[in-house]
Amino acid sequence: MRILVINPNTTAAMTDTLVAEVTRHAPAGTIVDGMTAAFGAPVIATRESFAVGADATLDAFARYTGTPDAIILGCFGDPGLAALRARTAVPVTGLAEASFLAADVPFAVLTSGAAWRDILLEQIALSPNAALGRGVWTLDATGLDVRRDPDAFIAQFDDLGRQALAAGAEALILGGAVLAGYAPRLRAGVRYIDCVAAAVAAISPAPCPAGG
Repeated sequence: MRILVINPNTTAAMTDTLVAEVTRHAPAGTIVDGMTAAFGAPVIATRESFAVGADATLDAFARYTGTPDAIILGCFGDPGLAALRARTAVPVTGLAEASFLAADVPFAVLTSGAAWRDILLEQIALSPNAALGRGVWTLDATGLDVRRDPDAFIAQFDDLGRQALAAGAEALILGGAVLAGYAPRLRAGVRYIDCVAAAVAAISPAPCPAGG
């Protein structure tokens, strides 16, 4: 199986992280290719950069010369997902879409970037699992901030998680490519949904668990 991972921001190091995380969760022998946006923002953190990221997603797909069996859109928020899906016959999923669908109990999203709250609430409202949504909690920091010093944000994420659990969530989605594999750093005894694991499970012939 060959999976194409499209990163709609311009940070190539994030593409490398996504490729490594998808490879970690994918069935043995899976080939994972990564494509990075040729234009746009180094981190998508506003509605404006989200819109540009959608165009960059389609451009990255147009530049890809391989033949994938499935595609993962590697930005939690899925800019350009519907348009990308319309351009190919292979399975396509996004980190947010897959995570919402992986939740079978009331869930909340923990992510970075205050502007994401309203964007993600709108997307949850459109999900088949919308009734399970209990909200979105965000750090006042970008994904690049978390990437530079992930340990510095553990206490803040744990606090957001406590707030989400108090609001009725039973599972916490770690929303963002930078949070893939982050669960072991956080409060024990909580069910976390890793967005990359959820995306791999959504497009794999033999689904992998999405928990973290």
